[in-house]
Amino acid sequence: MEKDVERKLVAILKILSTAKESLGAREISRKLADDGIHLTERAVRFHLQLMDERGLTHTTGKLARAGRVITDKGREELSNALVSDKVGMVSGEWMSFHIRQTLTWKLKAEILY
Repeated sequence: MEKDVERKLVAILKILSTAKESLGAREISRKLADDGIHLTERAVRFHLQLMDERGLTHTTGKLARAGRVITDKGREELSNALVSDKVGMVSGEWMSFHIRQTLTWKLKAEILY
């Protein structure tokens, strides 16, 4: 699945994982906006449907409008996604450090010679 869609799914899972009760698309859309992710209610419903099909969420009533909760599989997926983000962050920090050190040595070499 496309990385952008996966990030949105993870953001929705994060919101559902901290919720004390089931949440509908409207509330999820508002909470995403608070985090700087702008998805319409319709787009959130689309993502929720994808997550329902994957077993990451499920509805709390007979109608999808009743709200969603995260499943155990969804919590596992969220945990794995967070580990992946942390590895990516550490990798990025290491690369930044490496570049700074390389530039520092090149500058020192130019000054000395």
